[in-house]
Amino acid sequence: MAAAIFHWTIDQGATATQLWQYAPNGVPANLAGWTARLMVRANVADVAPLLSLTSPSGGLTISGADVVATVTAAQAAALAAGVHVYDVEIVAPGGDVVKLSRGTLTVRAEVTR
Repeated sequence: MAAAIFHWTIDQGATATQLWQYAPNGVPANLAGWTARLMVRANVADVAPLLSLTSPSGGLTISGADVVATVTAAQAAALAAGVHVYDVEIVAPGGDVVKLSRGTLTVRAEVTR
């Protein structure tokens, strides 16, 4: 299954959430026991991520077939305004990795700070 392409937009300095659902062949999967990870980079070639989220307690939560990312206001404030790249992967208990989504993360500049 190829990763879904999703272009995500958040506001600098504001809390943001995004939900993805893992439904191979259109059937929502039970992700009990799975973990998830998400990284944002300025570009694909960058070594250091601008933002890294993980599950179960690092900004990503899994419930049923849903993976929800929560970027805190402080994390969003630390991101430079502009267009970045991200992907989110889910990892099965046996170690298989599925790239759930990839695309751009646009951070809109904060005016009130």
